[in-house]
Amino acid sequence: MNNKLEMTKSPTTTFKVIFIIVLATLLIYIHDFIPKGSGKIGRSSLRVYSYTVGAELRFLIILFLLWWKSKGEIWRFVLGLPIIMTTYQLIIRVFTQQGTEWNNADTKFYVTLIIAGLLIAFYFYKKRPKENE
Repeated sequence: MNNKLEMTKSPTTTFKVIFIIVLATLLIYIHDFIPKGSGKIGRSSLRVYSYTVGAELRFLIILFLLWWKSKGEIWRFVLGLPIIMTTYQLIIRVFTQQGTEWNNADTKFYVTLIIAGLLIAFYFYKKRPKENE
């Protein structure tokens, strides 16, 4: 028996997915439009900053597309961890918090463990047998 959700794809949905993928692919080239030596943000140049933010944003968009596409899959909850951690890192970069405690490897490791534990607990909480069944 197939537990997957059957979804019909309209041409508009297909066009939106294609547009998002092309847009996410082009994000990595934004830094090429910024002239060399045009200011600093935090500890890096504006070009490096826009490159890293664009790369992380692109990865986040692809993860959200995968999340959307994996509706009905048993492993979908696992995608929550890279989505949350990429968002965490993106927030650190956008608000130029690279030199703070929030960007240390230890802090990120503990945050990852806590989020992974919460996602697993939430998954098993939702999958527990109901009282009325």
